Amino acid sequence: NVKIYGIKSDIYKNIFPNNFFNMIMSFSCLHWIKKLPFNSNELHDSYSWSSLNDENKIKLNDYMISSLKLFLNLRKDELKENGFAILTFDAIKKNQLHQYQGPTDILVKAIKKLDCESLKLFENFFIPTAPRHLDDVKNLLIEDFKVNNILVKNLKCPIWQNRIIECENRIKDCDNKIIEKDADLKYAKLIVDSIMSCVLPLLKDIIKIDNFEDLIKEIENNMINIIINKLDMSTSTSGNVMFLNISK
Repeated sequence: NVKIYGIKSDIYKNIFPNNFFNMIMSFSCLHWIKKLPFNSNELHDSYSWSSLNDENKIKLNDYMISSLKLFLNLRKDELKENGFAILTFDAIKKNQLHQYQGPTDILVKAIKKLDCESLKLFENFFIPTAPRHLDDVKNLLIEDFKVNNILVKNLKCPIWQNRIIECENRIKDCDNKIIEKDADLKYAKLIVDSIMSCVLPLLKDIIKIDNFEDLIKEIENNMINIIINKLDMSTSTSGNVMFLNISK
C-alpha cells in the first residue's frame, strides 16, 4: 500500500491536502535558495555563500532559517498524525566545509581568473545554496515536532575515494608518476563535472553570448588547473550534511 508521487512544485507552498502523508522525504534540496535576501549589487564579486561578507552571511542565514520554518510548517500540515519527515541539507560546522563547498570555492576562483570583460558577465551570478547551523535547526523544531534524530555528518567524496583506490590498484603495473598524473586529471575532470552540472543551467539563464561554450570551457580548464595544483580533500565534494528525522 505504498504510493509514490513525483511532482514539480514550489516547496514553499501547500502542495497536498492536510493529513495526507505518512512520510515526507527531502534529500539534498533544502540548501538551495529560492531568492537572495539582498540585491545583486551588494554581492561585490561574491559568487557563493563562502565568499560573502559577514553582513550578507547573516542576512542569508536569517533567510535560511525563515525558509526552513516555512517549509516545516507546510509539511507538518500535510503529514498525518504521527507521520514523520526525513530531511538532509548542507550544514555549517566551525572550521569545516559543508558538502560541495570545495568545488564551489574552486569555481569562484576559476571565474575570478577570467579577464575583465568576461568578469562583467558574472555581475548577477550567485550559486544559490547555503548551509545551516545545527542550533538554528534545533530551535525551529522544539515547539512543533518530535525529534527522533538530528546530527551533522561529514560525508566522504566518492570521486576522491575512487582516485585513491585506482592508484593503489594500478601501482604494481605501471610507473607511479604516470598513474598519479592520469588519476589526478581524471579526478579533476569529475570534480568539475560534479559542480558544473549544478550551475550550468543558472549560467545559461544569466549569460547570453555567442561564445558561451568557449567561456565555459575556459572556466572548466581554470578549475582543473586549480585542483591539480592543490590535490587534497578541500578540492573534493566531501563535507558536512545535516540529517533530520522528525515526527508530527
